[in-house]
Amino acid sequence: IIGVFVLTLFSMLLVGALIAMRLRGVDQGSIIRPLIQSKKAGLRLDIDELEAHFLAKGHVERVVNSLISASKAGIPLDFQRAAAIDLAGRNVYEAVEKLPAGSHVFVAMDFDPSLDPEMTPMAVAF
Repeated sequence: IIGVFVLTLFSMLLVGALIAMRLRGVDQGSIIRPLIQSKKAGLRLDIDELEAHFLAKGHVERVVNSLISASKAGIPLDFQRAAAIDLAGRNVYEAVEKLPAGSHVFVAMDFDPSLDPEMTPMAVAF
């Protein structure tokens, strides 16, 4: 019963988000399809970030596809950076896909000392 309740609550939240998108003139399919793709690929993206990128005239589907490709290739790429690249006029997906296998990717990691126990192993792994 609790699982059904949680599912129903989530559905109502999603319906509320869809109604709000409609009121703002957002094409819901342009947000929901990439959101579903990202979930299936194991990424956790925020529907509000996707909508904001759409409203900023970004290519949501391209950004999500690039995040999925980068994730599968082990390339650290977060939504904010991919969205910024997209809004700057570059095709993020093509940039990730054009990297040859075994490419060395420069990763700058600047983090707060309090995050050291979590971030240092990730930095060393790359």
